Amino acid sequence: GWPVRGGWCRVPGWLLAAFSKALDDFAMACPVSLSPGLPAAFVPCMILYVTSRCALACRMCFYHEHLNAAHGDGLTLEEWRRLVPRLPRPLIVTITGGEPFLRGDLPEIVYCLHHQGGLRQVTINTGGWQSDTIVEAVARILAECPKLHLRIDHSFDGPEPIHDLIRGRAGSYARARDTFLALARLRPHHRRFSQALTTVVQRDNIEVLPEFIGRAIDELPADDYHLVLARGTP
Repeated sequence: GWPVRGGWCRVPGWLLAAFSKALDDFAMACPVSLSPGLPAAFVPCMILYVTSRCALACRMCFYHEHLNAAHGDGLTLEEWRRLVPRLPRPLIVTITGGEPFLRGDLPEIVYCLHHQGGLRQVTINTGGWQSDTIVEAVARILAECPKLHLRIDHSFDGPEPIHDLIRGRAGSYARARDTFLALARLRPHHRRFSQALTTVVQRDNIEVLPEFIGRAIDELPADDYHLVLARGTP
């Protein structure tokens, strides 16, 4: 079983096997060198939290106590511009929050990471609530960073009623779907642009996932599908 708030839930063997294989693949693909005399250790990936603001109230959010905090976005754009040249150069940066697209200057941050920081691949996580804002920001990033490999990681946690329950806001599934499909129309014009689906596995959706994943893959033409185990005790 898997520990969750209020007890345990059964974890299917297919999920444990997939998770174990993913860990093995990551370990093989991302060696870290700590040998004396060599340059700084290779950093395969880096996660940047660019805002605490969010339109949703996800049940499994480990960051919920800090969402929509008074400090809002944390670092200003100017502070990001000063910081980026001093950061290591990982293969991949994942931008998250909060909802990253609530930052109006998100395209400028990505521009800075790419042109100042030399970054070649960026993933941006989204709950998909602000469809027009997200599509406009992505189109701008693609236009200003044509050599950047950009991936948008869309959250889908089950069929519509379960997704809305988990995400804490009615209509969140419909908005996420509309955002995904709107961005999908950009992909034929940008070969370095891709989309992924991510499902956070937890007590509220674990029994419906095999059927849901198959349907989601058919209805939402993503390049990748990821399963993530919820942190703590969702």
